Amino acid sequence: MSGGYNGWRNRATWCVALWYSNDEGLMDYMNATIQEFAEDGMTKGEARGELMGVIESDVNRMYDDCFDAVEHVGGGFATDLLLTSPDWLDIDYYHIADSMLEDYDEIRSESLRGSAKAAYGKTKAVTQKGVQKAKAGASKAKTKVAPKKAPARSASNRAKAPAKKTPAKKSAPRRR
Repeated sequence: MSGGYNGWRNRATWCVALWYSNDEGLMDYMNATIQEFAEDGMTKGEARGELMGVIESDVNRMYDDCFDAVEHVGGGFATDLLLTSPDWLDIDYYHIADSMLEDYDEIRSESLRGSAKAAYGKTKAVTQKGVQKAKAGASKAKTKVAPKKAPARSASNRAKAPAKKTPAKKSAPRRR
């Protein structure tokens, strides 16, 4: 890259990228932000655009903090540089965001696999719970008992029992 600085577009871009990569808290914050983008299902392009906005916002906030701290300090190159607006520094936010998203496709794939596993686990748990409820309901259900048959009558019982009257059969009329 012609006119670049340590592989970056310019010194300002390199400085911002170095600031992120050398601060553990900022890197953890950026990694968590990237993970959220992956979990939300953003494409790499969408994530890059969002990340560029986050980085630019951070740089502007830091600029405001530094400006407030040094605006009363007299002259010199360092003071002039600190008071230089990030807009004038031509920071390549795209390049910084793109470098942070080198492994984004893997992170997103892992996030999708994790989401699928979680959904499967949730479905499996709900199914198992339903099966357990069904089993519990089945064990509580009363089993039907076959009706008891009347005891067979012994010969002595038959003699004592009144005889059933059967109706007399009528004969069919004759045909002529």
